[in-house]
Amino acid sequence: MDSLKPWREEFADVKAKYDNYISETGTRKSLSSKRDGMKRRLSEVERELQEATEISGEWKSEWGKAIDIADKLDGALSDRYNARFAKAEDLTKLSEGVLRLSVEEAADSSPATQLLRSVQSGLHSKTLESLAQNVPAHRLALLLLNPNYELTSGIQDDQLEKLRHRVMSLDDRVSVLKALMSAVPEDTPLIEYRKTRSEYAPIEKVSQGQRCTALITLALLEGSAPVIIDQPEDSLDIRAVWDDIAISVRRKKHQRQFIFTTHNSTIAVAADSDCIAVLEPDGARARMTHEGSIDLHRIKESAIQHLEGGPQAYLLRRKKYNISNE
Repeated sequence: MDSLKPWREEFADVKAKYDNYISETGTRKSLSSKRDGMKRRLSEVERELQEATEISGEWKSEWGKAIDIADKLDGALSDRYNARFAKAEDLTKLSEGVLRLSVEEAADSSPATQLLRSVQSGLHSKTLESLAQNVPAHRLALLLLNPNYELTSGIQDDQLEKLRHRVMSLDDRVSVLKALMSAVPEDTPLIEYRKTRSEYAPIEKVSQGQRCTALITLALLEGSAPVIIDQPEDSLDIRAVWDDIAISVRRKKHQRQFIFTTHNSTIAVAADSDCIAVLEPDGARARMTHEGSIDLHRIKESAIQHLEGGPQAYLLRRKKYNISNE
């Protein structure tokens, strides 16, 4: 009979309790350690959430400011266009039908197109032009910043996404977006010249002489600053010199100063010049020989000599025209 059996049974029972206690203690320590780790992580997450909330608030505030600035810019551009359109109408009236002027709103989007080409070579040029033409540059910058920005753009999402990915991957994306915000489309002036009593043509499609007539007419329409024009008759026909320069000068010479260099008597005399300065070449420079009103005998003689070819040529033309009988 084993005398140690009762002890072994008691020992086994105590050992089992001890092992169970050790196991539970280890589990508690492990759970406690995990709990402490989770608490630390919770604190980190809460701090990150707080920072994200603050950043989100700042973003919403700044985004609201950006939208407000874009709205104000739209208003300013609209006001500028309306002012230009009104000025074009005024100038059309002042030209008395010689010119017809208008303004095409935001027609020139080339600044934005050039900027987009410089940063995104992966999209076709026509696609970049479409992006620039369909969306004002400052609105396009907002679309690139915020995929959730809702704007009726008339462009494909995949095109926009390609451009967004490219721009946002740039190291200097901030400067690119700033430049895009500034690349606003420009209004385009349209100038038409009256070729006949009822026919107008764009200034780029008329003859060189008609184009010069249109530009000189435009320069003489209004203002108070002095106007200096060098030999305008070189590019104009004789009738235009009288109709579009001399008559305008006669009407407005009391409002502003006109200075012409000319060999044309219609401009120098028929435009009712207050002062004629007669210049003679002197090497590389010109020397003024006479100055004054046409009423002065020496000025009259100089005008006939230099502008009409001399007294005999002038009298012969007068005779041929039979002016005395009329």
